Amino acid sequence: MRPIVFDLDQTLIRAEALDWSLWLAAITEALGVPIPADEDWSAHPVHTDHGLLQSLSHSLRGRPFTGDERAHFEDRLFARLDDALAGAPEVFVAIPGAADVLDALAGRAALATGNLHAITTRKLRSSGLDRHAMPCSCSAAGIDRTELVGRALARVGWTGGPATSFGDGVWDVRAARALGVGFVGVAQTDAHEARLHAAGARRVLRDYTDLARVLDWIEEAEVPGPEASAGPWVAPRDA
Repeated sequence: MRPIVFDLDQTLIRAEALDWSLWLAAITEALGVPIPADEDWSAHPVHTDHGLLQSLSHSLRGRPFTGDERAHFEDRLFARLDDALAGAPEVFVAIPGAADVLDALAGRAALATGNLHAITTRKLRSSGLDRHAMPCSCSAAGIDRTELVGRALARVGWTGGPATSFGDGVWDVRAARALGVGFVGVAQTDAHEARLHAAGARRVLRDYTDLARVLDWIEEAEVPGPEASAGPWVAPRDA
């Protein structure tokens, strides 16, 4: 029985365009410079809220962000998300079958997300997945995606043996490869699926409605293969 770790955004829940628009607006306000529309997010070394803030500050301004700028980013992100949720409390929707899978995996599944903890809590509540009491490893200064996933797995008993990670980004594939754990990709489109395969993912699903297949894949998931070039990973811009 392998321990399992799930990413959150576009892996367990959906609201991609809105989520990105809120995040981009908040980080643009904090940095005081526009983010290029063709920014290749897969090229950033750390895929967490704090990690991307640091990376963008260096690449766009040539210096690290300050403590005041980080606090401003967090305040603006919380405010924007709370405004969105006030108008549509259930805007973050669980991917079909996700709740059933989490029920089946109770006690051996953890969450690893680049979101700040307070953001994660809001999203889980909106999607209805907050009833699943999973250990969570969230964004913190100086922690990269691989460490987030490793910490989350450790909280459900992983000591370096077989485990399975679910995610939607090339950074999730890279983290699984670095840790030597199995990986299952979650994609919403054919192009998304192709990109995950190019990154090394061997198995990719669209949702969790086939519970038996998902449980089989958890135990059979392989460590990602070598990464091929898949082109830039550009974020959606419209809500």
